[in-house]
Amino acid sequence: MVGDALVGALTVRARVFLAWVGWLLAVSGVINFGTGLLSGVLDLFVLAVVGAGLGIAAITGYGWTIVRRGRATGAIHKGQPRRL
Repeated sequence: MVGDALVGALTVRARVFLAWVGWLLAVSGVINFGTGLLSGVLDLFVLAVVGAGLGIAAITGYGWTIVRRGRATGAIHKGQPRRL
């Protein structure tokens, strides 16, 4: 929960991945932390689902960036893997 917010903020600062990926992860972490604290007081199911969806979108953004950069540098090859 809190880790998502910290990793998201560090992602934005480091500029290794796209900034929107970091912001999505940070916002999802804050939402998940808040809904976790208030789960016994309020019914925040919809907000918890939105937070989880943002986290999934952020993780997808991380993966998409890695795959896209790998293709740009030629690190990912189609077909059979090379034998050693």
